[in-house]
Amino acid sequence: DTDMDGLQLVPFPLGEIFIMGTKEMALVVPPAQGIVDAGAPPGTNPLGQQVPLFGCMDVEQDLGDGTSMTPLFTTMGEAKDAMNMALEGLEDKSKFDVTVIPLAQAIQMQASTPEKKFTYVPSESSLKYLRDM
Repeated sequence: DTDMDGLQLVPFPLGEIFIMGTKEMALVVPPAQGIVDAGAPPGTNPLGQQVPLFGCMDVEQDLGDGTSMTPLFTTMGEAKDAMNMALEGLEDKSKFDVTVIPLAQAIQMQASTPEKKFTYVPSESSLKYLRDM
């Protein structure tokens, strides 16, 4: 456990905080459940861990300009819910699965593959926190 007394959560756009992290001006701390869902043993300290994102790479929105966009979620549960909603009515869902991709890899993939774009979807708990501020 890390003592957080006296610290305050301040919302930042994910892209800005990632850049700040590369300059060692900030630290993106993944949720404990997120790193467990990504394969870490329960109880792993999230400080210093890769930030896992979850998404189904086969579920994408065609943007009409030759590119596509895939949503990436910060929680496995919300990614599975979104995938199931997108596949509603499809008989064979067996080839679809949620993939874990580290934030840094997603950014690198997006930068090196112009036809592949991601939209980063914040968790419902993060949205609730922002609404209640």
